[in-house]
Amino acid sequence: MFHLTVPEAALGAAAITATAGVIGGLVVNGAAKAREHLSRLWNQEIEVYEYLLIQANSWRKMRDVSTHSQQFTPPAENNESQQLYVRLVMFGAPEIRALYDAHTAAHFHWIGLFGENIGIEDPVQRAEKEAEIKAAKEAADQAEQRLISGIQQRVQRVPTKANYINIVRNGIAARLTKSLY
Repeated sequence: MFHLTVPEAALGAAAITATAGVIGGLVVNGAAKAREHLSRLWNQEIEVYEYLLIQANSWRKMRDVSTHSQQFTPPAENNESQQLYVRLVMFGAPEIRALYDAHTAAHFHWIGLFGENIGIEDPVQRAEKEAEIKAAKEAADQAEQRLISGIQQRVQRVPTKANYINIVRNGIAARLTKSLY
């Protein structure tokens, strides 16, 4: 039969303790990295939603001013809205993208109607078109409110690892697609 001496038992216990300490450290480090990654993704998502709300608000102000003044000045094209949409695709939740797309469609429908109204001289046709423009403005404003509510609901939830797996996949796919063009 094999008998351990006190020094051998002490060395064995020290080896087991050291191994457990190293493994525990690796597990804690991995968990901290994963949590930090989730936190960074959540911060990116919140930043995207902030810019979405800024853009939605500026569009609403444009609709209000244009509808009241009966003159429309289209906003200058910029890369900021394109960058915003790319970031929304990379980091945004699918339900927020759907609400944003609905808001964008309603906004540009209003722009199209407003542009059609410019050359109408017949008062009856002009009044009909103005009523249609007013309805389109209200629809765009309602789409904006749905977007705001969706974002508010989204940011009040605690992010989970499962939610971000899809976000990371979408981000990688968007980067690959961008690099192909």
